[in-house]
Amino acid sequence: MAFCLAAINNISSLAFSADGKWLTAGSQAFAQTIPVWQVATGKRVYELEGHQEGAGAVAFSPDSKIVASGGLDHTIRFWDLASGKELPRPAGHQGAVSAIAFSANGQMIVTGGRDKTIQVWEAATGVRRRMLAAHRDQGDVVCLSEDGKQAFVSGMNGVIRMRDVETDKELANFGKSDAGHRFLSMTNSGNLLASGSWSDPLTVWNINPQRLLWSVDKGPRDLISSLALSSDGMLVAAGMEREMSTGYSATRIVLRDVGTGSVRHRFGGHDARVVAVVFSPDNKTLASGTSDIRLWELLAGKERCRIAAATLCLAISPNGKILASGGDNNIVHLWELASGRELGRFAGHQDLIQSLRFSPDGKRLASGSRDSTVLIWDVVTLLAQVAPRQLTLSTKETAELWNDLSDSDAPRAYRAIGILSSAPAETVPLLRQRLQPATEKETQPLKTFIADLNSDEFNTRDRAMDGLSRLGVTAWPALRAALANKPSPEARQRIEQLLASRVQAPSPEVLRISRAIEILEQIGTAAADSLLSALARGSPEAWATQEARAAHERLNKR
Repeated sequence: MAFCLAAINNISSLAFSADGKWLTAGSQAFAQTIPVWQVATGKRVYELEGHQEGAGAVAFSPDSKIVASGGLDHTIRFWDLASGKELPRPAGHQGAVSAIAFSANGQMIVTGGRDKTIQVWEAATGVRRRMLAAHRDQGDVVCLSEDGKQAFVSGMNGVIRMRDVETDKELANFGKSDAGHRFLSMTNSGNLLASGSWSDPLTVWNINPQRLLWSVDKGPRDLISSLALSSDGMLVAAGMEREMSTGYSATRIVLRDVGTGSVRHRFGGHDARVVAVVFSPDNKTLASGTSDIRLWELLAGKERCRIAAATLCLAISPNGKILASGGDNNIVHLWELASGRELGRFAGHQDLIQSLRFSPDGKRLASGSRDSTVLIWDVVTLLAQVAPRQLTLSTKETAELWNDLSDSDAPRAYRAIGILSSAPAETVPLLRQRLQPATEKETQPLKTFIADLNSDEFNTRDRAMDGLSRLGVTAWPALRAALANKPSPEARQRIEQLLASRVQAPSPEVLRISRAIEILEQIGTAAADSLLSALARGSPEAWATQEARAAHERLNKR
């Protein structure tokens, strides 16, 4: 005897119950219901409703009492055959995990998903401690603060809402947009928020006190595809795509000064939409990801390195040594940031990876996937299996590499950074010999130029402007300090003009000092930190002094 049970499009799975009494079918078509038939009569008993898209996978429990279904809406649902009703779903996200943050002490993990929920977990056990209800505007959780205490939710009505993860109270809301704010980023300090979308301007807010800093229209044919703020709050990077009349797209990364909104750099070269951007902790390198990964040196404004790995998300470890990437191959890759070599891989997800976050101590890495899971990986154990890259260099080699650090060829200098970072025994003595703390005599012209901005003589003020412009980035810290001291309206206008001007190419010596300080931080030994501490005691106004002090402070926070 045979039955024609029904006409169902695109059947992808069939399942009989263990007792042979029931039959169900899964379909990847637009049907969102799951049919259940009695085998003996061919009667359709249930239409199980709940999936938001087609449910292509079905199965019965061994006791024939429950039907399980998996849908294209990234949910797994369970149904009671006795009543035809859906059973409570297991703990966890029921959609792609789009945001991850560790608590400041690393003991808790906060996750946000496309299922409109925020969930709090014990990092050591994976036990869920709390789940916040769905957002009333049914928006995605897009961004979490560094310590996981605040969640920024982009609602379907275009309003960004800041919510307290502990109490679920709304703390503030930002902006209004017809398209919604698809991309959000905030600084480690939690006081700056950047937003943008495929159709809306790039916007930066101060969170406390709440105020709009600036908003830049990106052009009618431009799309924002990714967004990141530097940890020091000085820079914002946006992946951009421009629709061309030929039907092709031009992709680039635009780097802007947070204080002024002015463009610092434009990076081109990717052959597909830039879906991820992330700053290194020292804010000297920007990593961008699409069909490959590229590392950009921000001071030089040039590409350092290319890594042949398609990616959807990126993260850099707190010590700035490891770059993590995840993509549509369901694998997490770890790369050495100073050299670009692969250190290892984590495999376990069943679908593409959409979010990554290191724990505050850098010992663990959390990955969120479209398979609705968050996996926690032991970074320390993996790296223990990697042979350390320890090199021994001759005096001639160190001299050549020292020269390469001043080269305008960014890939050549990047190679020198990688080699010198792997040879601490030779590198630290070399840098101790070559680097000296900045003196008051060296910074006197800078201080004179800034003071002359208040001169009664127009020509003197103009000469000061020209001198500060020639100093380039090395004058910025002192200019920002002068601006904070409430200068005269004339001086303020000139300082703001200098800070908003396009970056001049840094001198070879400035490049070399910046790269040398980067190497010392990468080495991170007591001897390297001692040299950074000595350099940090130079003239306070000097750019090199402030660079060394920042590196020394980061090392001592690890």
